[in-house]
Amino acid sequence: MYKIGEFAASNNITFRALQHCEEIGLLKTAETDRYIGYRYCSEEQPLDIRIINLLKEPGFSLSDISDLITNQSSLG
Repeated sequence: MYKIGEFAASNNITFRALQHCEEIGLLKTAETDRYIGYRYCSEEQPLDIRIINLLKEPGFSLSDISDLITNQSSLG
């Protein structure tokens, strides 16, 4: 598990962008420490960031990407 700040730095995304992705439901932290509130990302989540970045390249907004991922998930 990585603290959210460490995860952002190691995946070339700003902490604020990562927070925004979490706020709009595009990326969910894997775990939150219930005592101190630290959020953690899993070792598998860099793939999610790569997918988001790949979809941003041709001009998809984060909202569009969220819709695409949501619709893909609902298809099975």
